[in-house]
Amino acid sequence: MPDHLHALLMQTADDKTVSQFMNSLKRETSKSLHLADFAADTLWRERYDDVLIPGQRAAAARIEYMHYNPVRRGLVTEATDYLWSSVRFYFELSDHGLVTLSRP
Repeated sequence: MPDHLHALLMQTADDKTVSQFMNSLKRETSKSLHLADFAADTLWRERYDDVLIPGQRAAAARIEYMHYNPVRRGLVTEATDYLWSSVRFYFELSDHGLVTLSRP
């Protein structure tokens, strides 16, 4: 989405928290984009929402919500048209789930 990010994370190590992951993600993306501290603050909000997903059915519903959010917002007519989504990988229309970023 142009103004926010959706991600479904699965914690696999008891010694790492979502908070630690988010701090690392924010730090590393800011460094890789060569942002100064004040610019990083405008890229990332201080808060994030974390919600416990209680099983596969709930996870599937969240993934569907994330994939069709650009359609609901009117950004595309088909979920697979949104370039910043993993939906093509999810439906096996792509061989990887990575979104490639390039700088001008």
